[in-house]
Amino acid sequence: MIWRLISNNWFSILVNGQSYSFFKSSRGLKQRDPFSPTLFIIVAEVLTRDLNKLHNDEMFKGYIMPKWSPQINHISYADDTILFCSGEKTFIKKMMMVLREYEKTSRQMINLNKSFFYLHDNTPLIVAIRLRKITGIRQRSFPFTYLGCPVYYGRKKCSYFAELVKNIQRRISS
Repeated sequence: MIWRLISNNWFSILVNGQSYSFFKSSRGLKQRDPFSPTLFIIVAEVLTRDLNKLHNDEMFKGYIMPKWSPQINHISYADDTILFCSGEKTFIKKMMMVLREYEKTSRQMINLNKSFFYLHDNTPLIVAIRLRKITGIRQRSFPFTYLGCPVYYGRKKCSYFAELVKNIQRRISS
């Protein structure tokens, strides 16, 4: 039922008030369609479940966490997703297969120009080269800001939080 709703969109162009021929939508919903947020949530849930299935794969080793911690391989907020994975070739390829399947199924494309990967400074250069080659994603370095908060490893530095403090002060004073 949902597929019939989104796959049967036809458009017509008005030129000087005159309608000229119809053409079929090739990408599903129109922008601002009230149904769009609901569909996005459903599709994001499918991606989450597929990523979580990787934990059941004995041939997949995700991000190493302490034994008492839950296993994680991603964090999502709205349309942003942060993926965590070991740098080994087979594990990266498995995660990329999940993402490619997501693109194929949802017809939502991952924007590689807005995507980055981050590695610890002690990570061998060959791992960064391998990641770029397999994923097509560029590397950036720590620290970085995500949703207004600094993301870093190691000791806290005041400079990491300067922008956050400045934004809070600006809000309080206004």
